Amino acid sequence: MRFTTPDGEQHDTAAFVLLSNNPYAWSGPPDFAHRVRLDGGRLGIVVASEHRVRHRPSRLLAKGIGLYEFSADAYQVDAESGEVRAGVDGESTRLESPVLARVEERGLRVLVPPGVKPGWLAPPARLAADVHHLVEVASGRRS
Repeated sequence: MRFTTPDGEQHDTAAFVLLSNNPYAWSGPPDFAHRVRLDGGRLGIVVASEHRVRHRPSRLLAKGIGLYEFSADAYQVDAESGEVRAGVDGESTRLESPVLARVEERGLRVLVPPGVKPGWLAPPARLAADVHHLVEVASGRRS
């Protein structure tokens, strides 16, 4: 997959790209991440890449693999193969390249169970090890 940073820097490969309705705040087990808001009108973008990116990595997953986080109104991911392997709401699929994602304002209504405080974040924990495993699986180093 190819990706572009918010400042226009283009890269030819990424282990994975996560696009979400609003940015995630990484928090550790059991859920690993939460979105404080779903109505912010911005995409959350997380890229794992072995390439050095001018944008400073939010964390290093493994030797040479950085995790980069961005936010944008819209974002495009493409692949030379003509299709992007994707997970959409937990389901595996293939999307025709390029994939353009954007948030539709007020397009999602969320009901929160009684007693749950919106925006609550669990304390940080072992996210790096779990995301590192995901990078190895996505890059074909481990099954």
